[in-house]
Amino acid sequence: MIPRFFKKVLFVPIRILSRTYRVITAATSVPDVLPVGGLSGERASGLLFALRQAIQKDEDEYIAVQWLTSLQLAQIASDRLLHDVDAADGSLRFWSARLKSGAHRSFLLLSQGPTSFVLDCVDLLRGRRRHRLGALKHPNATDQIERRVILLMALRGRLCEALAKVHTGAAQLNLAAGSQAARSISAAAAAQPPCAGETKGPAADERERLLETAREAALKCALSVSAAVEDARMAAEELTACPPDESHAETAAALMGKAAAAARTIGEHAVRKLQRIAGFTASALDEDADREEDVRTETEGPGKEPDDEVTAALERAAAELVIESSVTQDTSANAALTAAAGASYRQHGIIRIPEWLAAPSKYKQHWIRYGFVGLACFWSVRFLYLHSPLVGSDDLEVWARSVAESITGAYRDRVLVPLLQLKDELFATFRQRRSIVSVGEYETDKASLERMLRDFEADFGSASTKRTDPEIAAALERAGAGDNAGAEGEISGVKGDKADELLPGMAFMMSCYEDELKKPIRNIVNGSLLRAILIQVQKLKLDTESAMLELDQILRANELTVAVVAAVPSLLIAGGTGYALFRWLTPSPPDRRSEALPARMAMVEVERTIHKLAQEGTPELQGEVVWRVARVYWETRALYRRHTSGLGIVGLAVQSEWPNLRADLVELVAPNPPRVKIETCHRMQRVYSLFQP
Repeated sequence: MIPRFFKKVLFVPIRILSRTYRVITAATSVPDVLPVGGLSGERASGLLFALRQAIQKDEDEYIAVQWLTSLQLAQIASDRLLHDVDAADGSLRFWSARLKSGAHRSFLLLSQGPTSFVLDCVDLLRGRRRHRLGALKHPNATDQIERRVILLMALRGRLCEALAKVHTGAAQLNLAAGSQAARSISAAAAAQPPCAGETKGPAADERERLLETAREAALKCALSVSAAVEDARMAAEELTACPPDESHAETAAALMGKAAAAARTIGEHAVRKLQRIAGFTASALDEDADREEDVRTETEGPGKEPDDEVTAALERAAAELVIESSVTQDTSANAALTAAAGASYRQHGIIRIPEWLAAPSKYKQHWIRYGFVGLACFWSVRFLYLHSPLVGSDDLEVWARSVAESITGAYRDRVLVPLLQLKDELFATFRQRRSIVSVGEYETDKASLERMLRDFEADFGSASTKRTDPEIAAALERAGAGDNAGAEGEISGVKGDKADELLPGMAFMMSCYEDELKKPIRNIVNGSLLRAILIQVQKLKLDTESAMLELDQILRANELTVAVVAAVPSLLIAGGTGYALFRWLTPSPPDRRSEALPARMAMVEVERTIHKLAQEGTPELQGEVVWRVARVYWETRALYRRHTSGLGIVGLAVQSEWPNLRADLVELVAPNPPRVKIETCHRMQRVYSLFQP
């Protein structure tokens, strides 16, 4: 808990800068969206180029405009329906979790916002129940939450059906039957441009077939978009306005019947007829719509121009989406899709979930906690006001100065001074610090001792029997063995073989010293006892200097160690700050264990939904697959945006899996058989590190 708190406090400036940059980027750039029907910008550009190459007459140029306009409308409808499905699923997950957690009455009383709490208290004091918008008659707390779950499940299913209808209509724009012919036409046109009057022959037939296919695809896509948007709005009107006198079982049965009937739809007219026969909808608005559709079907005869029919369908779809298309003859596919993404980003959904059905906001859920926080803030502001210069007090200035001095002192003592001491130890101590005993003094004293021993041996060497005495020889051997064992280590650059040069002289001197000690009073005057004592003093001085040299090395090492230990907090702070800045400014792969977990779980949901689609094959499951893939797309796109571009203004670039991963996600949205989609899912989970645990 404490490390997490310190981490949050230390990274507050970095998070503020990062969020500011993201807000500016989101406001000045167009969001990347999931292509509708598998038609990415690259594929749409290739198809549009082939379609424009096939046009030979000026009066046929509107076909490419209609095709691109229908693709733009389908992209806008897909983005908005995905937003609606995601909103409905978020509310569904919230109410499902609340249904399992218990304490429903207290939650509905205390977690619906202060306004709802006050109104409930007033109604309780008056002795009557308050009928909320969409609530049924005299429901208990558990029943209310169960009704919300049922309604949201049905609404999500209907929205998924509308989403599947949009993607099915957009799949017609792929022009799979005429794309190869268009490529051959463009290749032939690049090699030898056709004549202006050439209208027959194989190339002309292929062009006409391709143009006719594009015209029919634009019409079907526009009709599908209109029908999907109208179905979504109708579902929202039906499912968010339950009658107050209906029991819980009747509500559940009616909603399940609506979902089953909508799953078997074969057209907009058939849906309304089936709903009216089953008694699901009896509103005058639906009857008027049916009547208008019948009149429109009767009035539209075979003599109506197909161009007017496609244009009218496109205008109706644009009116349903409340947008105005800006596609012209010179508009590229990428520009049209970018405009569609921008329009979807500015206007979020097609429907609006009522407040009583949607998940309550964080403010409504925790309004009591926020109230106490507000009271604490009010008391803090009042306390600061009473001690501020506004009332003639200088307490705030004194406290601020004291806090600033404390922070400055702590920074100086804990961070700055240890780093400066460490710098001095590294760059000044080893170069400028004087040793207690220098190596030169040690060598001088050693040479003096050698001369003393040689002179002693020269003066008292006449007693040769002492050299040949067995006891002296044994003592010499013992001294030589002891000195060799002690001289194995190197002291201040003095080798062991140099120390061995003193052993014979010291052994001879010690033997004489032992003999002289037998008669100390006479030998201190007439003998060599005093001289032997002085030589031993010189030897003791030499040993002391050797020990001081070794101690000096130990002290230097310990000083550096103490300086490093004292600078550990400052080194940790500096290193952590540098590492955080490096990770923030440079790209890095996402963490598979924590950050990639939502994307991995979303991919599992995609695979599970595709298996259901292979078994049942309903339109609701088709739209649910698209929505599940969109969730994976959003999660992975956010991950790679954070981890492959760094801050965004450094200009660093690394090899990323995102381009190939995006292509595979687009393939999952394309109108492929479930078997192909399952194989794609297995390949993605096997190849990409993001989906591997």
